[in-house]
Amino acid sequence: MIKYYPVCLKLEGKKCVVVGGGRVAERKVASLLSCGALVQVISPVLTSRLSQLVKKGRIEHVKDDYKPKFLSGSLIVIAATDDEKINNRIASQAGKRGILVNVVDSPEECTFIVPASLKRGDLSISIFTNGLSPALSGKIRQQLEEKYGREYGEFLKIMARLRPKVLREVRDPRKRKQIFRSLVESDILELIRKGKRKEIQEKIKNIIKCSSYENRKV
Repeated sequence: MIKYYPVCLKLEGKKCVVVGGGRVAERKVASLLSCGALVQVISPVLTSRLSQLVKKGRIEHVKDDYKPKFLSGSLIVIAATDDEKINNRIASQAGKRGILVNVVDSPEECTFIVPASLKRGDLSISIFTNGLSPALSGKIRQQLEEKYGREYGEFLKIMARLRPKVLREVRDPRKRKQIFRSLVESDILELIRKGKRKEIQEKIKNIIKCSSYENRKV
């Protein structure tokens, strides 16, 4: 059995090729764009949504059948055609070039696979069963969707503003660690759910103030 190494890839500004212009390719393109990838789609025809992305300059379209030369310079390639033989060729030729490849619905040909995931803003939770049960991954994702609401994404927006300030102004590493832990363990998430913006700001001020006091005592 293949054992996969869980990893997060930085795709921003990197060429990523999607071969295929149907609905599956459409979903793959959307996820790549959300990561800032430079997406090139290889297909004679495109869905209307992909065509719109081309018109907006969001993706590059090569209106042609797949050819090995189109893989040049790519970090990853996704084979999303409805032709098994073409997908096999893509997997083989990408592998020979050392390019990471994902073949839709054919995990045995992939050098990377995409786990089921839940996104709440900058929070990403991935569920992976080593390819043995995508259905179980989907079930767990549904359970997590109920537990982790959109308030987690809002919390990370707060942290995106607050963290650089704390790192810049609080020089003691122990104090910074205490502040960040106190923020996570506080009831800020519940306050976000209830839309209590003023209380959130007061809570943050109090946490920083109390942390400063405790460190002075030590």
